[in-house]
Amino acid sequence: MKATSEANRQRVALLLKGTAAVAVFTASLFALAGHLRYVQAMVLGGASWLVLVVLALGFGDRMGVIAERMKPAPNAKAWDKYLMAAFMPLAGSVIVVAALDGGRFHWTSALPLWVYPPAVLAFGAAAVFHLWAILANEFYVSTVAVQHDKGHRAVERGPYAFVRHPGYLGIIVMEITIPLILGSLWALIASGLASAVLLVRAGLEDRVLRRELPGYDAYASRVRYRVIPGVW
Repeated sequence: MKATSEANRQRVALLLKGTAAVAVFTASLFALAGHLRYVQAMVLGGASWLVLVVLALGFGDRMGVIAERMKPAPNAKAWDKYLMAAFMPLAGSVIVVAALDGGRFHWTSALPLWVYPPAVLAFGAAAVFHLWAILANEFYVSTVAVQHDKGHRAVERGPYAFVRHPGYLGIIVMEITIPLILGSLWALIASGLASAVLLVRAGLEDRVLRRELPGYDAYASRVRYRVIPGVW
């Protein structure tokens, strides 16, 4: 009973903090647009909040695990920080350019309405898929590193049965769908560049794991694709 009560407390705390964060994020989209008629901002904010609800209800009691796995490893590869230094501003510019385009300057002509439902569904599915990748891999860290001190081994359960780096797949789909949800085609340039950085990182990480992680070659022979099923 005590464990259940603590889990519920964590879920409520996550919902409250997350709702506040989503509200600030949505308000920033309205600010970039310069008005409150930017429906796409509310759509993206609503989709983000629904993902938060799924996270809180389904995994709220494991937030400590998720937070721990999102920390950088102390033995991260030196080149990784340069790739992330390139990725982070690109990822931020996706949102800024998309909101300025779709909400204020309208560089992109109005997208057809049929674009929005699949984009929103793909965004939500990708976010949950990325979360699944984090929870399925006890060796998940936010940097490229082999954790020999923790008995690091190749993980084949969950999404790792389909692609070797599912976390990247989830993030890339989110990067591509955010501009579409916000009504911007110009922001796809930034999301394409951000996705390219992640693909380079995935390729380099795969080389590191093949070279330094025992058993990874055998795993790679069973799961052929690095990030994109049927492609690469």
